[in-house]
Amino acid sequence: MIFQAIYVLSCLMPISTPLLIPPSNIIKLFQKENFPVSPTFPHLPSSFPPDLPPSMSSEALTSFLLQPNSNLLVHPFSFPSVAKLTSKSQSLANDWLNGKFTHKPSLSTTRGCYLSSRGRMISQAVTSQNILLLENSEVLPKLSKMIFPLDGVVLEELTEVTVVSLYGDVRKMPTFTLDPTTTIAINEPFFGRLPRFDSTIPITIDLNQDSSDVGKIAAVHLIILSPILAEPIMTSLLSNEKNLVIGDAEFSNFQTLLGNPQLSYEYPISRANPLELGLSNLVDFDKGCYLGQEGVTAIIKNKRGFPRYLYHVVLDRSVGDDEDKCVEVNENVVRLVDGEMVIIGSITSVLVLPKKIVCLALIKRTAAAAPSSDLDINQNDYFGLNDQDVSVGGLGGKLMTVDRARNEEIVIEKTDDKIEGEGDDGGAELERIAKKMKMLQERAQALRDRKK
Repeated sequence: MIFQAIYVLSCLMPISTPLLIPPSNIIKLFQKENFPVSPTFPHLPSSFPPDLPPSMSSEALTSFLLQPNSNLLVHPFSFPSVAKLTSKSQSLANDWLNGKFTHKPSLSTTRGCYLSSRGRMISQAVTSQNILLLENSEVLPKLSKMIFPLDGVVLEELTEVTVVSLYGDVRKMPTFTLDPTTTIAINEPFFGRLPRFDSTIPITIDLNQDSSDVGKIAAVHLIILSPILAEPIMTSLLSNEKNLVIGDAEFSNFQTLLGNPQLSYEYPISRANPLELGLSNLVDFDKGCYLGQEGVTAIIKNKRGFPRYLYHVVLDRSVGDDEDKCVEVNENVVRLVDGEMVIIGSITSVLVLPKKIVCLALIKRTAAAAPSSDLDINQNDYFGLNDQDVSVGGLGGKLMTVDRARNEEIVIEKTDDKIEGEGDDGGAELERIAKKMKMLQERAQALRDRKK
């Protein structure tokens, strides 16, 4: 086990940065008084003092992301629930997951959504082979109740593991080569993209670069299965001065900056559909039945378009304004229409910067600048409101679109009776039926084997 710990450390530490301080002393360096600590790993504090003004911590976070010598954001709270799904075959496990989430699980890492029966967003999930990461801890008990003997699967919560998520520029994200029996690295090549607001936030991006990776943020989720390895791995992350440890508050600001909807802010309290939240890339429109599919189908078939859509709201904030002078969650977003101020939506999350306030807001369909017949699910600016003037709590600003990942393999077409994928000539439906029959046969065989 000692040799395994040395091997893991060699993967996480830069070759040019030897570990000169004993691990116990490194941990003590970060045990500062009154710092919030991680319940997952008690020696992992936030790099930000709790009394730091929100605008200063937000500015430090956004500046860190594009510093040429910066490395990774380290966050231990992204997924409070980790489970392992076991079965006699990977196809049985995938078939079971297919019926519960909006994405199509595979051997590669995929992110999807867990919905209510009405298609409302409850949690995001990441699946990688037989590992399931859930951001909402209330979902796992519900999933456990959905397992029946004929399913041939077992869902086990991994309570003794340490999970830490790493975020950073996709061009600088290191590659982890680890022993899968002790540590699992789940890679997400696209977690979000830094916004390109004009003089809005203290971030500079070379817009002359042709690379599509400019501003793209990737994520790696480390699942440390061995308690003995947890301390040396976390110590190596802490000892790297180029890393920045963030707590829940900073991670929420990070999500708001990227325009990512998040638990307890954009859902589930808003009862929003994942398509309203701009998460169409997390929905596989060409798969079989799953929980909440009817709600997703209904909102696409609606000829008037989505009832709401998630936008950035960027407000001007004068230098020297009191920190308490800020917009609040659920505050109305108003816009001048025909000489009258009309409520067009409400704020869902807020990021305070020294000169700007960056918010996420669900904007109503009635505010759409484009006719419903022109609304396109594949467009970031769904309602055609980009750069429109708005006001929140007396502060003026503009609506901005969020640069999202798009599912380029699927083109959605609105029809009167069904939803089709590009090139769908009926063969896909026959293939789904064949897979379903094969699954039923495997379940029947598993039942016969147990009876023997």
